[in-house]
Amino acid sequence: MVEIINQTYPDEPTTVESKEHWERSYPQGNPWLRYVVESADGRFIGLGDCMNPYWMQAPGVYTTYIVIAPAWRRREIGQALLAVLEPFGRQQGAARLWADCREDVSFQSFGGR
Repeated sequence: MVEIINQTYPDEPTTVESKEHWERSYPQGNPWLRYVVESADGRFIGLGDCMNPYWMQAPGVYTTYIVIAPAWRRREIGQALLAVLEPFGRQQGAARLWADCREDVSFQSFGGR
């Protein structure tokens, strides 16, 4: 996971230890759904998260985070992840889903208008 995140965000590198700490300190009982994507030969190629952003005051908002290995992009994997994450957020009462994207990725590439 860390390798793919660092390939996607090279200006904001992370470490295994940092990710482990974040996941250990995530509040129990705070809704969070994660899907992990593997290739046919079992290699990790991406993940998608949807969660209640406990770190900010944003009633009715859930965040989504999707990251795909560069070699696997443009195969609609991110769209498939969003399609299963969005209903989870809605079931939890989210009126809006927030997401970040790299500045060099246009909204159009995600089917935006």
